[in-house]
Amino acid sequence: MKVGVLEYRDEKFINDVMVHLPGSEFVKFGVTDAPLEKIYDVLIDRLSFQNEFFRSIVKMYSLKGTYVINNPFSSGCDDKCLQNQICQRLGIPIPKTVLVPPVYKEEDYTEIVENIDWSIFKNFPLILKPYDGYAWDDVYTVRSPEEIGNLLSAIGSRKVFIAQECVKYDTYLRCFCINKRDVLFIEYNPAKRAYLKSELKQIDGIKPQLTEWMIKLNDTLDYDINTVEWAIKDGNAIMIDALNEVPEVLPQSIPQEYYKWIVDKFVECVNDKFGKRNKMILA
Repeated sequence: MKVGVLEYRDEKFINDVMVHLPGSEFVKFGVTDAPLEKIYDVLIDRLSFQNEFFRSIVKMYSLKGTYVINNPFSSGCDDKCLQNQICQRLGIPIPKTVLVPPVYKEEDYTEIVENIDWSIFKNFPLILKPYDGYAWDDVYTVRSPEEIGNLLSAIGSRKVFIAQECVKYDTYLRCFCINKRDVLFIEYNPAKRAYLKSELKQIDGIKPQLTEWMIKLNDTLDYDINTVEWAIKDGNAIMIDALNEVPEVLPQSIPQEYYKWIVDKFVECVNDKFGKRNKMILA
């Protein structure tokens, strides 16, 4: 089996994975035939989400029969409104959320997009974050209509945001789901961006349901590695974030036994994909 890896060469996680994958190699792209010829049985893609040139190539590989992790035709669905639509269809609890129009200054859109009456926003505090956000960047807590109005007016049309209810929790989880079957529950402190070592006995009663939801979600998305974040309060779970097509896996921030689990399960996942194809919307 020949495995290609699209990632920076100094990334510790992927190097630890490649040690267990004989025949794996880092890819290098130049002028590329379109359509291209299949070179790899499996392609681990951890960079195309930030590069359109890479994304076009990995999509062609997928169409040619290479199994790409994650599916490039679904891993671009980094839209939190789409996430909520999918979760609602699957019966997964989600926070109350609205998509907020940008404050356009260009006349082209002012006749289409309504002026916002900021007083419609209630039940503060609210969480304001980009609809396509990643890694907790540009996430704000706002406490009044004036604050949300001033913030979005200053940002203008550079970003599109959602406003979401601020969910209170006793326990916050960041769970790794690998190969659409293996789930690792880790307690997480979002304020400090820190993984915590914990037995998590307080969620024993809801683990089976959370596991079922995560496997169903990742099977729907054709995600072979993903992290899903949950807020748990009084034994009830709310899904906070479900689309992390390239989860950050840093050995210095994850307890060692959890890190080893992620590496081992991801190696199993790659080996399982030999001879298989991504789910296709095009053939």
